[in-house]
Amino acid sequence: MEMDLHSVKPLVGASAKAKFDETYGMLEHTQNPLYFTGPSGSGKTAMAMALAKHYSMEHGVPAYYLQLSPDQTKTSIILGLRLVNGSLMPVKGTVATAMETGGIVVIDEATHTTQQMLLMFNGIMDRVSVTAIGDEIVYAKDSFRLIFCANDSAYAGNVRLPQSFAQRVSCFTFGYPTPGDENKIADAIFKSEYNGMSEVPHEVLRFIASFVREVRNPEFPLSARNIASAMIRLSLLPLDKSADIDKYFTIGNPEAMRRMMADRIIGAADSQNLVGPQVNTFVEYVSQVGVDKFRETVLQSVMFYLDVDGMDFASEETKTKIKNGVI
Repeated sequence: MEMDLHSVKPLVGASAKAKFDETYGMLEHTQNPLYFTGPSGSGKTAMAMALAKHYSMEHGVPAYYLQLSPDQTKTSIILGLRLVNGSLMPVKGTVATAMETGGIVVIDEATHTTQQMLLMFNGIMDRVSVTAIGDEIVYAKDSFRLIFCANDSAYAGNVRLPQSFAQRVSCFTFGYPTPGDENKIADAIFKSEYNGMSEVPHEVLRFIASFVREVRNPEFPLSARNIASAMIRLSLLPLDKSADIDKYFTIGNPEAMRRMMADRIIGAADSQNLVGPQVNTFVEYVSQVGVDKFRETVLQSVMFYLDVDGMDFASEETKTKIKNGVI
């Protein structure tokens, strides 16, 4: 499928822009296929799309996007024989079309296919890039480029890479953004996906983002998408503007409670911040939503109640700790 370049979102954050410069240099000056790997939500696809857009515009070539799955074959995505008007004819898929036009292809979910399918890319990734079916041979133009994106095989449904495939790609690993960049990314996702008016203060985003960073791990791979999802869901909740400060914030050890909130919202919990406007704004907002409703909205947004393959809580104690750790 040819990409709509106008729909590609700009990258957010200094770390993403530095990664763009590093990877684009490889794309521009070599014909090596790029391979992006890292946890879900670490920005692999966004980076690949941004690179493809820039390369396409710089070189005047088309950009394509392809998502692999186990049921795909060489015929469906590269080149193969199909029945056309009663006869078997060689038909070019997205990859062969890109080879002929000298375009760039983003191949997402690269390990959601089979090892046999990945091995079919070997000839395409050689110095003389070529694919064939019967008498039909397709050679790639010099400007042809490939970018693969994938999680590792530890994620459910992913396969390991064949060695011959791995030796032909230039690997770039992705991690989660810095806290500042992740907040900006979550805010950008929220604003692009929610088209209504929102009364959720930015202090709430910072609070939720800090919680996400505290609890995520390889078995619980939360990202900026989960933060944005919580912001969207909160924006749809009614607010009780006449509500007083919820007693939850005044019972027990209120100073410890405010210290936790200041740590998450501001990153510092000195005595001035404990009663500062940012913490007060957060307390007022959550009181208007209701503490229990706020907690449940956040938990639902971070997939806490979903039985997701590969997301295994170590124990009920861990699960309770996450639930009670929201607020």
